[in-house]
Amino acid sequence: MRADLSLTSNLVDAIRNAKETQDEAIQQLSSGKRLRSISDDPAAAAQLIGLHSSSAALDAYTAGTATVRARFAAADSALATGVQLATRAVSLAVSGSNGTVSAAERQSIASELQGVQDQLLATANSQFNGRYLFSGEADSSPAFASVNGAVTYQGSHPATVEIADGVQIANGQAGNALFGSDGSNIFDALSGMIQSLSSNSSPQNSVAALQSSLNQLITKRVSYGSAMSAMDDAVTSATDSKQRVDTEQNQIDGADMTTAASALTQAQVAQSAASAAFSKVASMSLFDYLPR
Repeated sequence: MRADLSLTSNLVDAIRNAKETQDEAIQQLSSGKRLRSISDDPAAAAQLIGLHSSSAALDAYTAGTATVRARFAAADSALATGVQLATRAVSLAVSGSNGTVSAAERQSIASELQGVQDQLLATANSQFNGRYLFSGEADSSPAFASVNGAVTYQGSHPATVEIADGVQIANGQAGNALFGSDGSNIFDALSGMIQSLSSNSSPQNSVAALQSSLNQLITKRVSYGSAMSAMDDAVTSATDSKQRVDTEQNQIDGADMTTAASALTQAQVAQSAASAAFSKVASMSLFDYLPR
């Protein structure tokens, strides 16, 4: 009987071991992962913790940069409109300064310039996702306000944003850097031009001031294109790094699907054989062990 008990115990162990092997193989096949807990491979688990952290940081940079880039694209589009309006204003100003233009014609040009000024102010106060693009950190309020005919900047300096580890850029340009400082901005130039034309005077000084404002707007707009290029490079770099991290994670924790499938099949066969043997042994009586 002692031999019988030993055999039974061995068969139970074989069934249990086969079941554990099956469970592990099934887990690997369903999850694609080799490790179920830190205790399976502490050293590998420590590496994975660091890689998971790096992967999460790269994802955060990519998502954050995408948001900033969308804001920059909206700002660049608004500035493109601003350049078109300012160019039209210069053209009108040059026409109005012509000595052959009549008073009525100058009045008509002044009226059109007033419309251009209103559109330009609306452009300078453009929004993206409910935030004002050119107000700096004070982007909950319009960048410019018109009070008694004078347009003044009421924003602040732009904040900086991190687009990659250790790489920061300004979150856009302040409105007064784009459209000019108070007392000498593009709106002041337009107001002076409108006043001159309305009084049938030649707005020579205003033409020069407006051309200077246009040049400044064109020059400053370039920074948005440069920043977007830098962000594209940062996203490309982050994507490449993420792929390397994912590959390294898979090398450490990725299950060998072929091996796992083979192990599952072998464990099922072993469990079936052990179970059949156990059933046979369990059905035997004492007389089956007696000599015949």
